[in-house]
Amino acid sequence: MSSRLRIGIIVAIIGFVLIVLGGVAVFRLYQQTLDQPEPEEVVVEVITEQVVVANRDVPLGTLLTNDDLTTINLPVEFATRDTIANVEDAAGKILKVDLIQGEMVLVHNLADPTAVTHDVAYVLSDTHVLFPLPASDLLGRESLIQRGDIVDLYATVQTTIETIDENENRTETTETVTFASNQRLDITAMVVDIITEEGTTPAEGDEGESLSRGQINIKAYLLALDPQDALIMKYLKDVGAVFDMVLRAPTSQGYFNLTPVTSEYLKELYGLEILP
Repeated sequence: MSSRLRIGIIVAIIGFVLIVLGGVAVFRLYQQTLDQPEPEEVVVEVITEQVVVANRDVPLGTLLTNDDLTTINLPVEFATRDTIANVEDAAGKILKVDLIQGEMVLVHNLADPTAVTHDVAYVLSDTHVLFPLPASDLLGRESLIQRGDIVDLYATVQTTIETIDENENRTETTETVTFASNQRLDITAMVVDIITEEGTTPAEGDEGESLSRGQINIKAYLLALDPQDALIMKYLKDVGAVFDMVLRAPTSQGYFNLTPVTSEYLKELYGLEILP
């Protein structure tokens, strides 16, 4: 046998042995992989916190009810300071900001009314001022208008009219005019006296429940007005205007096109020449 053939046979044998050893090594690695236990699934526990959120869009000044609120569970890192856990802790409070559906209700955004008048927390936006209007008309004296009602305000005032005849003689006459000074006003709050029976106190008389009209003497209504409208109201009060409120339906949205009423208006309306 030639040396060249022997070398070829030796190389072939060594190659075969290496292939067998490689196969054995691969098989053992495969077996070790199968024998290893499956890694345990790591479960990360998420800590949540119950918070009260708005169940629907709620505007500023709303007296919250259970229907306005609901609860959800949030991860604690998303729950801000002053959150409320139970609906009962927010229901019955007055909202000091606008809320959209799903927004968290926070303690510092609620006003806590008293058990007597339910109107101590006067809620205003940044663009309004609070104007007091004495409850001097019939609806006010009878406590028929309450917080949250929508009213129009009519004013009657004496004004001086100057006329010039064909001879340029000037004549001044006093004319009474009645007009709508404001429309669609929300009653923001009320200043009231609580009338109790002899020997009782307001806390004993109402026991946290709503007071009847007979127990309330409304002294003034508080209206949230644009500052310019408040200035006009101030002027009308100072010149002795008499105000009356008329109550609107809660669904009334529009503004009425009203003509101021004077004696001349009534003459033309009813065909009168001289008013009695």
